[in-house]
Amino acid sequence: MTKFRACLLCALMTLFLVIASSGVAEVPEGDAQINCDKFYPDNLADIMLLVRDCYVDKIDPNVLDAAYKSGGLEEVFKLLDPHSRYLDQEAAAKEDALEKEDRSFGGVGLEIGIEGKDIVVRGVIAESPASRENIKENDIISAVCESKDICFAISADDLDLKDKMVKNKFLTDVINKIRGKIGTTVILKFKRQGLQDEIIVPLTRAVIQVANVTSKIFGEFGYVSLRQFIEWSDVRISEKIFKMGDIKGLVLDLRGNPGGFLPQANLVSSLFLERKSLIETIVTRKNPKDNPQKFHAYLPGIFQTNFKMPLVVLVNQGSASASEIVAAACRDNKDKKGNPRCVVVGMPTFGKAVMQRRYDFGSGRVYITTGRLYRPNGKSLQGKGVIPDIIVSNSDSETLGNELKLREKFSERGLERYIRGEEEEFTPEEKAKFSLIRKDRQLEMAFEILKILKQSN
Repeated sequence: MTKFRACLLCALMTLFLVIASSGVAEVPEGDAQINCDKFYPDNLADIMLLVRDCYVDKIDPNVLDAAYKSGGLEEVFKLLDPHSRYLDQEAAAKEDALEKEDRSFGGVGLEIGIEGKDIVVRGVIAESPASRENIKENDIISAVCESKDICFAISADDLDLKDKMVKNKFLTDVINKIRGKIGTTVILKFKRQGLQDEIIVPLTRAVIQVANVTSKIFGEFGYVSLRQFIEWSDVRISEKIFKMGDIKGLVLDLRGNPGGFLPQANLVSSLFLERKSLIETIVTRKNPKDNPQKFHAYLPGIFQTNFKMPLVVLVNQGSASASEIVAAACRDNKDKKGNPRCVVVGMPTFGKAVMQRRYDFGSGRVYITTGRLYRPNGKSLQGKGVIPDIIVSNSDSETLGNELKLREKFSERGLERYIRGEEEEFTPEEKAKFSLIRKDRQLEMAFEILKILKQSN
């Protein structure tokens, strides 16, 4: 859970690199605005120009100058939202290391989780050490051993806890014991249904390349999971779906997906929408509400015939930014009969609907929040997020009050200095959806919905 939050905050709260410099970086006088799309900063004064002309909300230049004189860029960025931040060179290097670690790490290639009072295998990563052994999904991990004599045993008593935070910490401890220095050996013991004896498997830790797009087939339905919106995500998803053949419906899993590249959100949305369908509207200082930028679905070549099978999109509070754009675009666009393109299932999303731009600066980079994002129906996602059509929880807190408290803590609204949205409060109809909360039913509910959609087509 700790790593998940760290990665989520790392992806959502893009950080700034400062170039140490002396002198005053006052905002130059004059009304001429820079071109935020084509501006390349060279010095501190240029960064101040970016803040003056490109930040999503206009700030008095005198206020910016006063902030800089009192504490430099660190003080200036305290005036901005939490996604516009400033880092020194050391902190930026740590951020790079975290991103690299997220792409690969030393492990054995197992995806594990807590089910009841057991820690079970939920998946085996292809081409990993675990994939070359006889380890199967639903195997129960009973011990993690450094050697034949030094073992960390796992019992039902360890997980007989009501506090979910403590249970998740225990899971994190187990994961850290499985991971280790590349080339070293860890011995895992498993229990498997139908077998009396434990399965003992020695595994050599290696660099694990985590696939950004994974897929499975469940009977007549397909399942695709996207971890992040990075380059080629749309192509990888389309390849997975084509390989599935004649499926009757699809689940697109965006749970825990913190977002990524905005163009990829549009391309992934286009895989499932008719051409010219509105995906999102962006409002910036250059393009205000009366003249916003509009982005529509368009895919040339083989993608011109979009995937039209019944679609369910899974989301949770870890789904943010680009994930929210895709879910909202598929939900708001309708077919000729007036039916939404998809059904959204899960928990309300993070609620981040502001856009950052990247500007290279010396050996570092600068990101500044430059725009607000609106869903196709014209409503804001900021602070509120996407409210699923069917609320299904996978947590232990199955009451509306507990879920709302959790949302306040782990959402855009829980960030200091966040940009307030325009429609943050739940409507009575949206609150009523929480009455459907049930534990461990998100994916199962998705397939139940696909069965209904298939019959209605």
